[in-house]
Amino acid sequence: MLKILNARFRLADLLMCCLLAWLPTASQARALPEDCRSEQSFRSIQASTEKLSAALHWHTFDSLLLPEKALPESLKGRMAQVRFVLRASELYADSNKPHVKEWALSLKQSKMVPKGDKAYLGESYELLLPDDASLKDRAAIRQRLREDLVVMAYDLQDQVQWQSRIQIASVLDRLYAEAARSQPLGLSIAGSETMPKPSLRLWAPTAISVWLCIGEHKPQLLPMKRIDHLGIWHIDLEQRPEPAWFGTPYHYLVEVWTASHGLVINKVTDPYALDLTANSKQSRIVWLDNPRTKPKGWDKARRPQAVRAQTQMLIYELHLRDFSVTDDKVPAKLRGKYLAALSKDSWGMQHLRRLAQAGISDLHLLPVFDFATVPEDACTSTAVKAAYPADPTPQALISNDASTDCFNWGYDPLHFQVPEGSYALNPEKAGSRIREFRAFVQAMHSIGLRVGMDVVYNHMSASGQHPQSVLDRIVPGYYHRLNAIGEVERSTCCDNTATEHAMMAKLMQDSLITWVKDYRIDSFRFDLMGHQPKAAMLAIQEALQGIAKRPVPFIGEGWNFGEVANHQRFEQASQLALAGSGIASFSDRARDALRGGSAGDASQALADNAGFLHGRSNPEIRNWLLCGLAGSLGDFELLEWRTLAEPSLERSPRSLRDIDYKGQPCGYVAQPGEVVNYVENHDNHTLFDINVYRLPASASPEDRLRAQVLGFAINSLSQGIAYFHAGGELMRSKSMDRNSFDSGDWFNRIDWSGKSHAFGSGLPPGTENSKDYASMLPLLNQPNVRPKPEHIARSLRSFLDWVHIRRSIPELRLESAKAIQNQLKFLDFDILDLSKRAYDPSTSQLVIAAHIAANQDIHQPQSKAKSDSPPYRGIAYVVNGSFETQRIRINALKGRTLRLHPRLQASAALEPRDAVRPTWDAKRGVLTIPRQSALLFFDKD
Repeated sequence: MLKILNARFRLADLLMCCLLAWLPTASQARALPEDCRSEQSFRSIQASTEKLSAALHWHTFDSLLLPEKALPESLKGRMAQVRFVLRASELYADSNKPHVKEWALSLKQSKMVPKGDKAYLGESYELLLPDDASLKDRAAIRQRLREDLVVMAYDLQDQVQWQSRIQIASVLDRLYAEAARSQPLGLSIAGSETMPKPSLRLWAPTAISVWLCIGEHKPQLLPMKRIDHLGIWHIDLEQRPEPAWFGTPYHYLVEVWTASHGLVINKVTDPYALDLTANSKQSRIVWLDNPRTKPKGWDKARRPQAVRAQTQMLIYELHLRDFSVTDDKVPAKLRGKYLAALSKDSWGMQHLRRLAQAGISDLHLLPVFDFATVPEDACTSTAVKAAYPADPTPQALISNDASTDCFNWGYDPLHFQVPEGSYALNPEKAGSRIREFRAFVQAMHSIGLRVGMDVVYNHMSASGQHPQSVLDRIVPGYYHRLNAIGEVERSTCCDNTATEHAMMAKLMQDSLITWVKDYRIDSFRFDLMGHQPKAAMLAIQEALQGIAKRPVPFIGEGWNFGEVANHQRFEQASQLALAGSGIASFSDRARDALRGGSAGDASQALADNAGFLHGRSNPEIRNWLLCGLAGSLGDFELLEWRTLAEPSLERSPRSLRDIDYKGQPCGYVAQPGEVVNYVENHDNHTLFDINVYRLPASASPEDRLRAQVLGFAINSLSQGIAYFHAGGELMRSKSMDRNSFDSGDWFNRIDWSGKSHAFGSGLPPGTENSKDYASMLPLLNQPNVRPKPEHIARSLRSFLDWVHIRRSIPELRLESAKAIQNQLKFLDFDILDLSKRAYDPSTSQLVIAAHIAANQDIHQPQSKAKSDSPPYRGIAYVVNGSFETQRIRINALKGRTLRLHPRLQASAALEPRDAVRPTWDAKRGVLTIPRQSALLFFDKD
């Protein structure tokens, strides 16, 4: 019966298609059934005769702006002798020649400085539109924006001196956004589970026509209808019995004027797609409550409790492919895939369970949405082996295969609401990637880990007429941020998006809602969040939490740079703007103090810019580190540190915002939940590799182990959100690769068993590293750098200890600025046996002592993992970054009973590292702390 019904539906579709072919619409003469089957991403209808800039900006409904800085040489000093004409071209269905209309524009002689979204343009000339109903009425403007618009500048002899296109994004927002952003876009399903009725909606306000191509082998060409005041094109498909529609491929044909190619018919996927065919060639009709998109037990699966306060998060950052691709306990076909998480006894799953049991609460995945750089159905894994530590062969092989291999970090988005297909077993099969990613999330939830996603909305993989340009081929010039003359900004590395535009912000919000509602994602990390408006981020977070009915933490990179720097275009979601917002940003303060230098160090600076972990400190580095330990709170008051040998030193408290960090305030957040502390992540060198550059050449594997452990110990002691990089606990190396985003499995591999180590796996790829080869070569060949399995095992045990300590002691995760200000005190001390040089930067600056008073209402932790905490009045910790054992006198703790945390006692007993053990002489107030170590004590009195 179903076959008969389907045959009848297909016949009805055919009759409808034939009937529509007779309709005398402008678009039917240009959109052809062949376009649906074409391998080309677009077909040119009317070629553009000029490659023009877009230096004019539609400002209000009455005027255009021409910025002084975009003024061509031909017009400078001659504006009064020039007349401007707006020309609109429209191609009729019955003609191959465009119909041209023109209007004279009036030039205001006095320049203006625009405000709001155009303030970045600076001093500008204003061109006024004539009082003409065919131009100024809103309906008329909507029509004009669907035409080819060019402004001509003529001299007194009527010679064309200059031509420019117009940037129209802001007027599109004024015309459409208020109504359109509340509308559903993409696929909607009406009808019933057994008889679904799909509808599709696409926002394309500048399109002349939009057609739907639907079906697999002989796709039908169906016209879509325009809702003029919304700029939305829609089509309601017929009701069919399930499963007739599920998995049906579709795409759009968008007829639109482009700046580079004139009038074209673009073949594009749905930016709101929920599923795709392999390699993102077509969208698929799939709805996310269909049983075929769900793994077994999905509807009733339990998930970890939502985070109560963001400081409770201990985040572990992981690339999905790294998790399993080299794991010999995972079946070969599942390695590097979502379903590797179902191999419960694999090295990777055993490792994640240990982390969760110790206290890691959140797993954050590098991008797992659909991205552009990996062939989903035919990627390869390059077979590599290094003959010697600095062998150039591996990088040559990987560089040669970079465009076809299976590895990439994925920071080049194509579709924001679809899981990446290269991680699925069969990316061509409808619903496969959805079901398998849900299975991964379900597996992580089952071992107690919340799941976060790294999301990238600040750029796309391509723009313009590039085949992988999705958004820009639907609404040219809208979704991407343009400079003053109409070029796409690329400060983020790729083609920047304009998240300040309403419909780009809507796309961001709608996709995040999908991940939260339909995939149970618990939190988000925003790549280059400073390129996004603070207002948009706050509105989206509020919307998400209303839908999720639970907190959805936002963290992100709040770096301030590029064309949006210092709020040139809008108030950014950047570090210094987020105080009080509840959104957390990564802090580079303690990171740079610990690692030394900055993230961009290269060549000789990599060796020279040592930090605290390498035995270097000074008042500046020390203050940055104290800032990190205090959660980078702007209002935290810090007393200038002094030795006890200087009791008469006058000093007054100084807030962290008044301490300089490279021209910025060191303290910048209002609450501890607004800062993310880290010492390494996927970007830049791993901690182990930067330590190879900056530890002394004579450093032993033991010294390297100490520096590694000290790094994550200090991170665990810092107020705020703790963030750790996958493999850091195993002393992870990428063979000194500074940017391994496309360096293949070889340079990114992690051995979860701890039996092997990747240092000295050959020279890393030259694209990102060749400038450092001269300094890198002798280090890669240096003996005794690669740690042995026993060092890796000790590093892991120490990491688990410090994670447990942080999770088990509430005072290390204080939830308010007030609590930190009241309870955390950095202590004065004196270094014994060095009385003649008590204030020696090489030693005194490398020791930090602190005390945190116990929470009045929480003395005993509540979970099973916290049973080793005795009743206490506070905790004390001491950090020694020097290469020598230190004895210090702390008068503030004199007479107190300090008990070393049991985990640290056990570690010291099982793994003797020094002839001198940590000791506390309460009577004299003297503490002995081994070199390159951190200690934490319970203050029981």
